[in-house]
Amino acid sequence: MVKEQLRAMGIDVINISNVWADYEEHFDQIAVLLNVHQTPHHHSLEELRVLPAILREVVVVSEEFPLQHELVYGDVVLTSALGELAATVRRTVQSYEDVWDALYGDDRARRIEDELVRANSRAFSAIAKDLQGQATRAATARPPFQ
Repeated sequence: MVKEQLRAMGIDVINISNVWADYEEHFDQIAVLLNVHQTPHHHSLEELRVLPAILREVVVVSEEFPLQHELVYGDVVLTSALGELAATVRRTVQSYEDVWDALYGDDRARRIEDELVRANSRAFSAIAKDLQGQATRAATARPPFQ
């Protein structure tokens, strides 16, 4: 539905599907990535495609999704309801330079990447500490009564 609306507006649409590796090269050739939920029941953001696009400073327009404000990069994803996606993409394309400057003009993609690295480091440190504690407890535990 959205693809047909965009084509009727004269906007070229390329559907990148069934590409699970090395798809980042596609992001060098596009200005806007559109994220549409796969079904009416799945309201998730396709992070495996969206995050690499953001890190390549592609403007992402997505159908609304829960917990957007919880993501480190949630403020650089433009969202709208499904029925408004085509109009949102059209406005984005018409004022692309202004939109891109507002989203990425202050080197935000690099700051997002830095924050993700820090968050991953904190998560891995917490997991390592927990595993170390489990190993210590297991090593010092008395064997069960036999």
